[in-house]
Amino acid sequence: MLQRLCPWQVALRALPHFVLLVALVTVSSWSVAAVDGSTAGAATTSRSVILPIRPCGDLTSEHLISPTGVRVGFFSARLSEVAGAEYCHVIGEIGTDFYFDLRLPRSTYQGQYVQEGCGGFCGLLSPDTPLAADDCPAVTGNTLAIAVDNEGHVTTSVTDARWAANDLKSRLIFGSTSEHQLALVAKALITDYCGRDPTYSYFDGCSDGGREALIEAQRYPDDFNGILAGAPANIFSEQIGEVLSWNIRANTGPGGREILTSEKLPALHAAVVRVCGQGRGYVLDPRTCHFSPSSIECHGRATNSCLTGAQVRVVISLYRGPTDPAGRSLYPGGEPYGSELAWSAWFVKPSGDRHWPQDTQSDQFAINLLRYMAYPTDPCHSSASTCRATRS
Repeated sequence: MLQRLCPWQVALRALPHFVLLVALVTVSSWSVAAVDGSTAGAATTSRSVILPIRPCGDLTSEHLISPTGVRVGFFSARLSEVAGAEYCHVIGEIGTDFYFDLRLPRSTYQGQYVQEGCGGFCGLLSPDTPLAADDCPAVTGNTLAIAVDNEGHVTTSVTDARWAANDLKSRLIFGSTSEHQLALVAKALITDYCGRDPTYSYFDGCSDGGREALIEAQRYPDDFNGILAGAPANIFSEQIGEVLSWNIRANTGPGGREILTSEKLPALHAAVVRVCGQGRGYVLDPRTCHFSPSSIECHGRATNSCLTGAQVRVVISLYRGPTDPAGRSLYPGGEPYGSELAWSAWFVKPSGDRHWPQDTQSDQFAINLLRYMAYPTDPCHSSASTCRATRS
């Protein structure tokens, strides 16, 4: 339970590393399988509206302490309109540079709370750039309280990881505790504003937000009744540092130019679907697909409808995933069959691109993780004051 005016006395638990809870959420209707087996949110129109018991602006007078023992501060709490409904819009800070954005419905709230995860290396939320997704499906029904955070740091790009260099505290918040801290603070504010705890609480995240969802399920299973983990960036360091690096290296040819270019992806994807799509137009289970890239190798003049021999070898490596010199896997899998059209957004560019690979997301994420996040850091490296504080 969130404490006020006194430090936290909470020991963080390290639970076994397997998923304790992943409840499936149907976003279109927000019908959620709850922990107790009941169904929450399937018919929100039948619920009674919960009205606030205090003015929105009064929330800035709250004195809360986070799970790590730091004070929660508030930049603003004012009424705003989203999707035709009025919200109490709260922007606050947990400690330093850990910002959160909370929206509380003023006259349409029906008791449920949704916490949205953050993608990439996060960090875009600040007091000047609120991000509580106005067009998020959770908001458009006007019945849910919703919150997001920046995972404890501020950047201008989700691929930027400079904040993590020589900052173990920020790494800990990003890697383990941010969503737990926000869940407790947000629920306390909902209770203060509405006079009662949320009836049901859900977490919804994709990519790094999906990783956050798995952290919540494994380490803090009491925070939410249901969790939706979409495309989770699981085994995070290896996925970003090894898989994304492997994809770039596998596609690098003489002179540092890319071998497989985006012009070839439509034909490659179509060939995969013909073999493994079973008439659906998509691959249902990539693990059962046995497509051979050599089946569309060019014989004669190379066109965009076929692959050169070098491109065949690249595609095989991408499907295979990273390996060591002995051929042993460094990560459980590579690019799944059927994902080919998405490669252009990550590590494959048009043949005329002169900035490859620096302008790819894979290169930017991998380089930044390896430079600033992947290895232990010396607190004395960049700050003498930090060094003295650590040694004392």
